Amino acid sequence: PRNAPAEAGRVGGGDEHRRHDDRHGHRQDGDRTRVAQERHATSLSRVRLFLLARHGQSLFNVDGVVNGDPLLDRGLSERGIEEAETLGGQIAHVAIDVLVVSPFPRAVQTANIALGTREIPHVVEPELGDVRIGDLEGRTLADYRESAAHANPTQRFPGGESLHEAALRYAGS
Repeated sequence: PRNAPAEAGRVGGGDEHRRHDDRHGHRQDGDRTRVAQERHATSLSRVRLFLLARHGQSLFNVDGVVNGDPLLDRGLSERGIEEAETLGGQIAHVAIDVLVVSPFPRAVQTANIALGTREIPHVVEPELGDVRIGDLEGRTLADYRESAAHANPTQRFPGGESLHEAALRYAGS
């Protein structure tokens, strides 16, 4: 019957089949316990690593200029190339299934240098681009830091977006 208490065990025709509580307090029989343990072991082998890396030093970083437009990006400096090579050494033994990168050439260049000869599919995700800084494009880092939007994450940069909006954009991608 449906609401009958669970049997403690059964005997007959062969092996004894016992029910028990698993470590979470759920009732399981022997076969189900084995299947659950196999599933748990399989799920552990499928653990995924999410690796996040920033691009190497850019030529704009060297000049102290802010850049939020990928079409204006000038790529990596010599130091940025060295940083990308260092990243490559750090991730050389990490299995990577897919690379998701912003459309900024400095990010793509960093990824390609770091991956070296590894053939990994690339996905360019426009929503991972830098904060859209609007009228501050090409201005100095000091101008950026003096902007009210830099101090207040909910205020938009003139002609751009707020830091909060950028964070939501990143999270949504």
